[in-house]
Amino acid sequence: MFNTEFNLGFGLPRTDSCTKCDELAIKVSSGEEKQELQQERNKYQEEAQTSYDSKLRQKVATTQRW
Repeated sequence: MFNTEFNLGFGLPRTDSCTKCDELAIKVSSGEEKQELQQERNKYQEEAQTSYDSKLRQKVATTQRW
């Protein structure tokens, strides 16, 4: 019924972002203190990537032990 009557579909999002990333992106695009916000956004994303990489390395190391 959802697909035929309302033309709705269900699926996973292609990309995901956190609330803080979204807020910083909006503020940067609106021009409020653009330089500072861009630096804050870059720093935040670098920290997030570092954490993600660490998590991935731990997962691989755990998988290899088995």
